[in-house]
Amino acid sequence: MKANLTNLRKALRMSARAHNVEFCDWADECQLGIHSEAVPVLADVQMILDSFFGRHDMIETGWGYITIWLEEFMWGNKAEVNEMLLRLALPYGATI
Repeated sequence: MKANLTNLRKALRMSARAHNVEFCDWADECQLGIHSEAVPVLADVQMILDSFFGRHDMIETGWGYITIWLEEFMWGNKAEVNEMLLRLALPYGATI
């Protein structure tokens, strides 16, 4: 699977739905968000970003949100998603 914004949105939306929290798409402002600061949600978001980019330092928490800052360099680093790692972060049986 390609590491692109469309697939990242799908994965984060699926994770948010599994945790029963709101997914926020602020891509026009170079951000995506999840309305939660719970540790299990944060851990899943970190693992999703690790599967896409091999890192998760673009996360910020505060005001009740986990914010993912979208940066230009993110899309050039890695062409493919680590699907095994992604499956660990998503609900059982989920497919993108």
